[in-house]
Amino acid sequence: MRLKLKSLALCIALFAFVRFDGFGQFDFVITALNLKSNAVPHSIEGRFEKKIEPYHGGELEYYDFSNPNFDLCYYPKQLGVNCGYFTLNDQLIVLDGKYPYNLGCDLDYGSFEVFECNINKNRYLILTCIRYGSGTTTRNVYCNLFDITDPLEVQFFPLWSIYGSSHCFGDYNADGKIDFLEIRYDPEAKSTDIFKLTLTTLDMKEFRREEDKYIIFRREYQREDIPRIITIEKNW
Repeated sequence: MRLKLKSLALCIALFAFVRFDGFGQFDFVITALNLKSNAVPHSIEGRFEKKIEPYHGGELEYYDFSNPNFDLCYYPKQLGVNCGYFTLNDQLIVLDGKYPYNLGCDLDYGSFEVFECNINKNRYLILTCIRYGSGTTTRNVYCNLFDITDPLEVQFFPLWSIYGSSHCFGDYNADGKIDFLEIRYDPEAKSTDIFKLTLTTLDMKEFRREEDKYIIFRREYQREDIPRIITIEKNW
């Protein structure tokens, strides 16, 4: 009996660890660093429903967002399609070559979460997700940003962040523009548990890094299943 309880406790701890390195990570880091924004994305209700359509004598599957206010679909990587892609308001949003090493080419549609963020007169749609994978690969969160201010001319910004979430978006420097908190492994550290968060701001049609605004932090565990964030250096 004691052995069974020990095995059960180990399974629970392992599950908690996997969840943190997967979706359990969402919002945890930004919240722990206590960063404040003038604009906060809000969640949009809906789910992605599987659909089938004819394609070159065969069938092509896609996933249609059920919220009627947003004409958003995702076509996964499959036979006849070399890379996944989105359609939004009947506009094609390609993913091929948009993420480093094309790692965002095959996204896990089961992980999709959709948010909206409004800053001044600009309206943004955010889709966060991970790609198919396991272990540390799930640390990379793909933050697909769509500027839908003009619904007929959607602009797409392919962004990603380690331990990312919708909370990576907002107006963190109070300049009236949307920001993205970009988290990478600290290039000067020899550890996969030390990270550098840098503020980036949408300037014209690309995100520009504010190199003087950054936080270096470490992730550690009080116990095997309870992570915490320790700030090493902060220039904010």
